[in-house]
Amino acid sequence: TPTYETYHLKIASYPYMTEAPYFFAVEEGYFAEQGLEVEFVRFERASDALPALIAGDLDVSTVTPAPGLLNAIAGGGTIKVVVGKGYFDPAACVYSGLVISPALLESGRLDDPANWAGLRISTERGLSTEYALDLLLQQNGLTLDDIEIVDLPITSRGEALTNNAIDVAGAGEPWITRFTNAGTAVMWQGFNTLLPNFAFGAVGFGPNLLVDHPDVGQRFMIAFLKGLAKYNEGKTPRNLEIIAQYTQLTTDEIEQTCWQMMDPMGDFNVDSILAFQDWAISRGYMETPVTAEQIFDPSYVEYARQFLP
Repeated sequence: TPTYETYHLKIASYPYMTEAPYFFAVEEGYFAEQGLEVEFVRFERASDALPALIAGDLDVSTVTPAPGLLNAIAGGGTIKVVVGKGYFDPAACVYSGLVISPALLESGRLDDPANWAGLRISTERGLSTEYALDLLLQQNGLTLDDIEIVDLPITSRGEALTNNAIDVAGAGEPWITRFTNAGTAVMWQGFNTLLPNFAFGAVGFGPNLLVDHPDVGQRFMIAFLKGLAKYNEGKTPRNLEIIAQYTQLTTDEIEQTCWQMMDPMGDFNVDSILAFQDWAISRGYMETPVTAEQIFDPSYVEYARQFLP
C-alpha cells in the first residue's frame, strides 16, 4: 500500500441516510487507507454549504440539482460534480415523491386530473421536487399556475395534511415512512417514475481538490467508491449500525425506509441535469445556461475505478 502524507479533509455533512457512503468510508477505514483524516462539518441543506465549498472552507460536499449550484458554476465559481450519488430508478422503491392524506385518496378527487386545479401543494420551489410536480401537471393538461404552492418545512407537512391545511406534500425518506406509519399520509406519485434516472444527488469538489490538490481528490474518490460498494450491500446489521450512529434515526427506521438507489460505479446522468436546467431557465430561476463539461468532471471517478476489486 502506498504511503501518503496525511491530508485533513473537510466534508460537508447532512443528517440524511444518503450520506452513508462517507460514513462507511470513515468507519471501515477506507479514508484512513488513503491518508485522509476526515472532519465532518454539519449543514442542514446542500445549498447552505455551496459558498463554503467555493471559498475553500470545505473540500467536498454533496450537491443536489438546484439553480443555486448551476448559477454558481455560471458565475465562475470553481465547483464541479465529480461522481454520482443517488438517482431515481423507476423499478425501485420510492425514496422521494408526493404524498396525500388517506382521506383525499378515499375521496376520489385525484382520480380525474380535471379535479386537480386548486390543489394546495407543499414543496420546495426551484428544486427537483417542483420540477417533477410541473412535469406531472403538464402530462395531465395543467400547469403550476393551476395549483397553489404552500411553503412549509417538511416537519410540519404531516400535520398540515391531517388538518386539511394542504392537499399534497413533497416528501423524501425517512419522512415517507414516518408519515405512512403514523397513518398521516400515503404515497401518491413517486418521483422515480416522474423523473426516471434523474441524477438526484452527487458529490461536488471545490477549488481545494480541483485546483490545489487533485491527487487528494483521487484518493478521496477511491475511498468513496469503496464506501459506495458497502452501501450497495444493503441493510446489513453493520450498515444499519453505522448509519444510526451518524443520523438521528433508529436502526428500525433505517431498515424500514426505502434506500436511495446509488450506482456502484458512480455514474452521473448529466443529461438529466441539462434537462432540469432548461426547466429552471423557463421558470426564471436561471439566466445563463452551463454546459455538461462545466457541470461534471468525470476524471476522478474514472481514475478511481481502476482500483475497484
